[in-house]
Amino acid sequence: TTVSGSCPLGRYCPEGSSSGELCPAGTYGATTGLIYMHECTSCPTGSFCKEGASNPTLCPAGSFAPNRENKDVGPLTTC
Repeated sequence: TTVSGSCPLGRYCPEGSSSGELCPAGTYGATTGLIYMHECTSCPTGSFCKEGASNPTLCPAGSFAPNRENKDVGPLTTC
């Protein structure tokens, strides 16, 4: 079976995919219909993106993410 309709947010769906693949940690999929992993967007500085994210999550107050593609709140630095 393949994905019917557009691929959902936070995923990319290669042709023939049964359920799509999650955008990797450090990226997000804010639009439907992504086909390739490289279409997932890199998480911007000042936020983090867990696997399958549809939007970046802002860093908590008093911390920051010094690099792009932060995968979790863990690598954040406290001010």
